[in-house]
Amino acid sequence: MFSIIVLEPSGGLRDALATERQRRLPGRTGDGTGPQGADEIVEVVSATTAEEAMGWHRDLGGAVLVADIGNSVAETLGLLGSWDRRCPVVVVGESRWSEWEWPLREAGVTEILVEPVTPMRLFAVCQRAARTTASPESGWQGELRGR
Repeated sequence: MFSIIVLEPSGGLRDALATERQRRLPGRTGDGTGPQGADEIVEVVSATTAEEAMGWHRDLGGAVLVADIGNSVAETLGLLGSWDRRCPVVVVGESRWSEWEWPLREAGVTEILVEPVTPMRLFAVCQRAARTTASPESGWQGELRGR
């Protein structure tokens, strides 16, 4: 089980991911089954600053960070300097930030997505990131592997 922390100025990505989670919950497809995996996500929360994202991370434990780099790649890189590397980070940004791909990856980013990104794709990337970073030795992440 994991949560998604969305670092963004507007709240739009958080709302889209929360809606996608609701859509995927069992029983939401009309046949009582729902797409697999939505129940792995405990909650989707929003942060507007790096400090707020760190606070959510401390409170939630197992989480995937989704960072909208918007106009501030420097803030994103600053956050990654103190972020727990065992927790996956997905960065969403415009194509103009493509020159920052390798510095972001070296700072610990798991996935980089270029806008526009559909909520369905972003949700799937968050699930995959949480699953692929899981290891038996790392507490909450070991629980993911057992699923």
